[in-house]
Amino acid sequence: MTAQSQPGRRTDATDRTSGSSDATQSARGPGSSVQPSIPRAIRWAALYAFARIALVAMTFGVFAGLNSIFGRQLPLALLLVAAVAAGVAISAVALRRLRRRVNSEITRVDDQRRERRDPCAPCAVRERPRSSRPRQQP
Repeated sequence: MTAQSQPGRRTDATDRTSGSSDATQSARGPGSSVQPSIPRAIRWAALYAFARIALVAMTFGVFAGLNSIFGRQLPLALLLVAAVAAGVAISAVALRRLRRRVNSEITRVDDQRRERRDPCAPCAVRERPRSSRPRQQP
């Protein structure tokens, strides 16, 4: 029985080009594909975004507290802009590990997508030069 004649089985380019056997498909589970890292990447990206928003909110709270302690009447918009600027700078250092984790998950998803489209893509990516334009001599 071929893949197209089996009812309920999804047929796409990954089944035809990857050469995976039915045993490999059944080991992953019914209906599963190579995409379990996409939800993981979304979770890590959402966690990173939430951490940055929380960091900006805490920075805004500190600035608003300092504003009231010193009796200044700075506009809240100015405090918010300062909190965003400080939050970006602080998150570059404080959330470095989380940002690297998000980047690695996104890279993993990109690699899986590239492998699904072209099984020989990882070989071609390594052999491709960094710049397609030749360097110009001054």
